[in-house]
Order: sequence, then C-alpha cells, then structure tokens
Amino acid sequence: MKRKILINTAALILITITFTACSRKVKPEYAIYVDMSKAHKSGLFQPAPAGKPEKGAKIFITGNYNNWSKEGLQLTDEDKDFIFKIDLKKITDAAKKPMDSLEFRFNIEKWRMVDGRWMMESDTTESIAIRKIALNDLYKAGVDGKKIVLVFNEVYDVRETAEVTFTVGTSNQKVLGFFKPEEGDKIAITGSFCNWAKNGMIMGDDGDDIYKIKLPVKYYKNKPVEYKYKILTKRNAYLPNEGLEKTTHTINIWSEGNEAAYTEFDNISRVARFIINTEKFEREGKFKPLKGDVLQIKLLLDGKEVLTNPLFRVKTHEYETAVIVPMNIKEVKWSIVTNINKQLIPRAGQGEFENANIKTKGYCIKI
Repeated sequence: MKRKILINTAALILITITFTACSRKVKPEYAIYVDMSKAHKSGLFQPAPAGKPEKGAKIFITGNYNNWSKEGLQLTDEDKDFIFKIDLKKITDAAKKPMDSLEFRFNIEKWRMVDGRWMMESDTTESIAIRKIALNDLYKAGVDGKKIVLVFNEVYDVRETAEVTFTVGTSNQKVLGFFKPEEGDKIAITGSFCNWAKNGMIMGDDGDDIYKIKLPVKYYKNKPVEYKYKILTKRNAYLPNEGLEKTTHTINIWSEGNEAAYTEFDNISRVARFIINTEKFEREGKFKPLKGDVLQIKLLLDGKEVLTNPLFRVKTHEYETAVIVPMNIKEVKWSIVTNINKQLIPRAGQGEFENANIKTKGYCIKI
C-alpha cells in the first residue's frame, strides 16, 4: 500500500512541476518597435527629461489603420532605452476595418507646455517610402520571441543573415597566365550581398590552387544570392572582363544551406592556352596583320574539328588565345591557320595537326 502511495505522489509531483513550467511560459508580445536613438543623437528627437515635462518630443504612428489621420497613436519607451513600442492590439482596435497588412509612417511631434497646457511646436514625418508589413509577420515574430525593430526614417532590411562558405578553384587561371599569386595576385568574391563591391572580399588560400572564404551573407527568403569571383592584381597585365568572372553563380541559402557549391573559376574545368610568336611568319610574308590577316587555331577534339576566334594581340609579334577543353575529351590535336584555311603550323610534310599533351587541369602551348 505504501508503495502505491509513493508512486501516486511522484506522479502528482511530476504533474505539478509540468503545470508550473507551462504556467511560466513567456507570453508572446505582438508589437511594433522603433529605435529613436539615432534621431536623438542628431538632435531631431529630444523627449522630455524625467520630472521636467515642460518641453519634449513624442513619437506617433499613423497609417491605413486610421485612414492616415494626423491623430496617430503614441508609442512609449518604458525602459528608457530609446526603443519605443506600441502593442499591435491598440492598432487593430483603432482600425476602421479588418486588415491583412499595415501601411504606416512614424511621426515626431515636438511639444511644449504653455500656461499649464501642452501645445505642439512642430512635427516631422518620415521621408522614406510608406512602410508596409504583413500582420502575420508581426504575429509570427511574437510567437518566435523576436522583435522587429525599425529605425526612424530608415528603410527596414527584411533580409536574414547566414554564415556562408564559398570555394573556388583557380588552376585554370594559372594555366592561362591570368592569375599569378606568386606576384601578389589575390582572389576575391563579390555579389548581391555586398552591392557588387568592385573589389569584393579577399579569399584565403586553402591549398592546391583552391581559395575559400566564410562570411556573413544577408539574403531574402526564397530569393537566390548572386555572386562572382574576381582576380585582383597590381600587375600591368590584361585580364578578361577586368578579372571578373563572366559566369554568375547563385545559391538559395533558404533551401540549399550555408555551403556554396565548389566551382572552377568561371566554370572552366580544363583549358588549352596558345601563345604564338608571329615574327617569323610576318618576316616571311605569310602573316600580314597590317593588311587584315587574322590568326586562328584549328583544333581536332576526339576527331571533331573546331576553329577558334581570331587570336588576341597582346604585344608586338605575340598573339594569344585560350580554348576550353571538355573533361571528356581524350585526344587533342591542333594547327595554326591564318584567314580561316591557310595553314602555317604544322608545315608542309609534317601532317595536318600537331599532338597536344593533354592534362587534367590544362596546358599551355607556346610557339
């Protein structure tokens, strides 16, 4: 009998503890908050000092809930930390009709006491676009224990922040001669999260020609973040697109997580770089750039013929181009031609194409 009583007592204690814990659950706060500290520091907002109500400023909210009447609802600062608050219930109670969203602005009114009566001296309404927020977002924030704190006369940034890791391979750019870390070149990242800052943020060398960075990224839910990698150099050197990738990468942090997919710079897995000295060809009259001749590379990729765009002149008698070689290609042969079909190398009797020693990351052919 005693054993049963002990068991029942333990159960009763457990129920009591559970009930007490539940009863102490924090009640959600559904409210709108505005930070007035910047306005205070600028001198725009000077509330009445404690115990001296003769002169002071007050903050009000007006909007679609009261048909934009100037007689708005006043916000209060109980903690004296310049974070003013108004309960959402006061707004919905004052609304003329049911609302799904609230459109509003804050308004500063400066008051002073004259002959024992408060009189408004001036008022300042926010100059930014009308604020709009869904009531469900305010209710959800309250349930989650979060505060949506706005700043007077500043657009609210609804983006969330996450620590995201970005990784890029640069071996192709080293083969191409565009990226020379031994001469001080850096790899950076820029994107929509930093307003496409020109030089972005410099990445760290993770070894084996791989660069990595982990940084806080602001993003919108269900909207991809766009970004590109960039080569930064102090050398007097030509870089395609000023070192910035042509490829735009994206990551949807909300659904894909905090790790951006690894990629090679500009999504180039393997490249062949050709550097051609034309001094001999020009001296022999076989290549006449001043008369409009163009230089090209004719490739045979696993038997399929491909003709490159005209080579780019990098300096006197030196022309250059680069070709993406797909990773599934097993055999590469090449020849130098001018004006599409006039063959310069290989020369007569040597066969139509030269063999290239194909490599995993790429290779450079210099003539």
